[in-house]
Amino acid sequence: MRPLLIVTLLAAAFFAAYWSQRRGAERDARLSYVTTAYQSGVVGYRDPVGAFSIDGRRVAFTEGRHLFEVPVAGGVRSELGLADGQIRHLSAFGPSTEWIFEDTGASPRWWVVSAGASKRPLFGARTEITATADTPATSVRVDAFRQLAASPDGRWIVGVVARSAGLEVWRLSADGQSAEIVHGPAAVSFPAWTASGDIACILASDGRAQLSGACGETPVTLNPSINVNRPIAFQPSATERLFRGRQTKRRFRPICGNGGILSKTERAHPP
Repeated sequence: MRPLLIVTLLAAAFFAAYWSQRRGAERDARLSYVTTAYQSGVVGYRDPVGAFSIDGRRVAFTEGRHLFEVPVAGGVRSELGLADGQIRHLSAFGPSTEWIFEDTGASPRWWVVSAGASKRPLFGARTEITATADTPATSVRVDAFRQLAASPDGRWIVGVVARSAGLEVWRLSADGQSAEIVHGPAAVSFPAWTASGDIACILASDGRAQLSGACGETPVTLNPSINVNRPIAFQPSATERLFRGRQTKRRFRPICGNGGILSKTERAHPP
């Protein structure tokens, strides 16, 4: 019986090691190294920010005041521009090769840059944006906008504005000539465009941060139940949503931070 037991234990150990190695290889196959972004300091606001192009072929990222771009398939990174202050937010400008970025040390606060052109103000000489659909019309300063994100076709931009009554989500034309208030005032953050052209966002209430698939509507019920925070993104297939989340007993961990994918069955799982 003892030789049989030893053989059985060895076989079990072999299959356990094989399965662990196979699962590890499957996880590694979903990840590929692109580049390294260096942090300028230990405080959180100096964390590098990054964004993928709409076609997924390029990634832009920051190091303090510097903005870089590198091909996802590999290649030399190129510096796109230098900001006056810390770059806190970054977004692809639709299907173009341009990027929208936030310069916290400049006015205007929002800029556009690409590998083939120098940076320029996102809304040109415009200093205010007016929501003409409101009665009476409501105007806010361009520098008051936060968390801007361009639609996949580049025709529209969504962002958050802090008003005296609370936070509002605005949808603007790419040139800033027309705008409307989508939702608010409310405890809202990180609006994002779905593949179908809707605007999703994170709504906070009763100590919970939840995903609203169409900003302002009833939040999505997640399984397991977790808080959704930080930026959210939508895959082109329109069946899955990428988000960052935290909960007490379990954490989803993608390349960095905590995150997961929510499929059309509304069940969250690691990406």
